Amino acid sequence: MLTQLINKTNEEDFYDNWNLKLKSVNGKIESYQNNNFEINIFIENENEPENTKREDWQIVAHQVIEIKNIFSPIYLPYIKLSLLEEHPLLWKFKYDELECELSGSIENHYEFTSKLHWLYEEQTGGFIEWKKDFYELSNWINGKKKIPISMNMKTYNFVKKLTDDFGLTIDIINISSNERKGYLNRPNAKILIFGNPDVSPNDFNLEQPFVIADKFIANQIKPNSFPKV
Repeated sequence: MLTQLINKTNEEDFYDNWNLKLKSVNGKIESYQNNNFEINIFIENENEPENTKREDWQIVAHQVIEIKNIFSPIYLPYIKLSLLEEHPLLWKFKYDELECELSGSIENHYEFTSKLHWLYEEQTGGFIEWKKDFYELSNWINGKKKIPISMNMKTYNFVKKLTDDFGLTIDIINISSNERKGYLNRPNAKILIFGNPDVSPNDFNLEQPFVIADKFIANQIKPNSFPKV
């Protein structure tokens, strides 16, 4: 029924006539790979008197990885749901993780840093911060000949083109795949995003609420009869 809920929130008249609000949340944690998170929401047609058109829904996420901006009484303008299997926030779970070494020298560090920033904005929509991958860049700017950097293979592919343009070298020191990725080995991860493509694409970060988990289910239920996770 999750598909039914997603389709409902993406109907042409939904944004103009309906609203989506949080009622409650509940979670159960047994281990980092065995945990559930339920989101109890309701959608109502605010043009109808006394909320005669109201639907209560429960979304349950299984094997939750990350939750952000869910705890809000009002989601406007982000009330259109999407379930995605490809998204910048999923790259670290679906692609190999690389430990690399950046070497070389350039005269204009500001130009390189500026282009690196906008490259990440363009390719990841601001969902991935370049400073987390290039965590020792300040040491390289201050004269260190080589610095470690870490990133996933998807990010490496577009970063490599930029470093080549500046005559810099990225050497891959180690590749972590599958079980060697540890906690990041989550090939079934999906993101349920509360978005609104009319405001911002789902792959551009404007602080849209989202949940990342391996599995999602949804049920339409009667008010005040929410089952436990």
